[in-house]
Amino acid sequence: MGNSYPGPRRRSPQVTFVAAAIVIGAVTMGIGIVWGQIPWLWAYLLGINVSTIVLYAYDKSVAGTSAIRVPERVLILVAAAGGSIAAILGTELLRHKVSSRKRAFRIQLSIVVLVHVALFTLYQLQA
Repeated sequence: MGNSYPGPRRRSPQVTFVAAAIVIGAVTMGIGIVWGQIPWLWAYLLGINVSTIVLYAYDKSVAGTSAIRVPERVLILVAAAGGSIAAILGTELLRHKVSSRKRAFRIQLSIVVLVHVALFTLYQLQA
C-alpha cells in the first residue's frame, strides 16, 4: 500500500497575498489612527494604498524569476478596495503591467479608477 497522506496542502497565492495586504493595511491604518490622529477613512485609504504599492513592488521585483507572483486578480482587488492611487503609481513608476500583453489588466484597472473618481466626486458634492 502506498502512502495515502497527500502531504501538506499548499495555500493559494491569492489567499497569501490578500492576507498580507490586510495585515500591512491594518498596521498602517492603526499607526495612522493612534499616532497620527488621522480620521479612520483617511487612515484606511493610507493603509490600503501602502499595501497596494507593496504588492505591486514585490510582484515587479519577482517578475521573471521562479518566485511566486502576486495574481493579477489580487492586484485588481486591492486597487478596487481603495488602493487605486497606489495601483496607478505602481504601474507607472515601476513600469509594471504596462506591456501590450497586459491590456485586459489595464482596462480593469482603468474601470476601477473611474469608479473611484466618480465616488470621490459624489462624496465631494455631498459635502
